[in-house]
Amino acid sequence: GFRRVTLALLTIILNFVICMGIFATFSSGINMVTMILPCLILIYSLSDIIHFFNALDLQQPVNLKTTTRLFSDILPPCFATSITTAIGFSALSLSSIPLIRELGIFAAISILLTFFNTFLLFATFRNWTPYTGPAPVSSRNGISPQLVRLLEKRKNRKIIIAAAILFTLATGAGTLFLKADTDSMGFLN
Repeated sequence: GFRRVTLALLTIILNFVICMGIFATFSSGINMVTMILPCLILIYSLSDIIHFFNALDLQQPVNLKTTTRLFSDILPPCFATSITTAIGFSALSLSSIPLIRELGIFAAISILLTFFNTFLLFATFRNWTPYTGPAPVSSRNGISPQLVRLLEKRKNRKIIIAAAILFTLATGAGTLFLKADTDSMGFLN
């Protein structure tokens, strides 16, 4: 429905703004090699979103128990995918070519930030319906129930949203300093 599309687009846009803002702040600018970062952010955001929505369809009704189960089931495989891809890209940081090194570092950082941002957004906005009361928590992961309880409290939700907005604005300001460099021959030096 409309809420899912809105949440998916919000997640993709925030991931893009945060990652590209950090990239623009700490790098020399966009070039022909680092142009793949926006596509990489889009692909990873979308893949995590699809996994969350798929798991969400299987976990009904909406309450603490199903939310805990949702994140206990979906986090380990999504995190494993993100961490192994980040490690693979970080191997590019050993390259002698500065552009490839920069791509590896920022791709690894972007993939991990995309995972954590997507998780936090889905955990925060998981319950668009009011919480109906306490439910027994059974989980394979001991961290997940406490994290879900923390994120479901309205006070904590407001703090997380405020922190996310401030972080997004701060990193988004970095995009103002983004420069396009199309000197292809200079890349290989």
